[in-house]
Amino acid sequence: MKRHATVADSELVQALEREQIAHGWSDQQMAEHLRISRTLWSLTRRNERHVGGRLIKGAVEAFPLLGPQALIFLQSKVTPRTVVAAHSNGGAE
Repeated sequence: MKRHATVADSELVQALEREQIAHGWSDQQMAEHLRISRTLWSLTRRNERHVGGRLIKGAVEAFPLLGPQALIFLQSKVTPRTVVAAHSNGGAE
């Protein structure tokens, strides 16, 4: 089942794609810079995987100037439901 990316997912992925193009990197090279697998990068780019914690961490480490974009992404994911769920699980996701 194909998972559709949210607007926030798309905006962060688009920012990463712009970095990839600007540096002239292949998907494998981009994945290495993000410290994720090429498969995960490819699935995320094709909207078959949602942006996850590993990709966000890698993006901010590889491209510190994308930090504000990552924060916007994370803020879009915080809802009263996610806060209650995290609290009821002792802070675990």
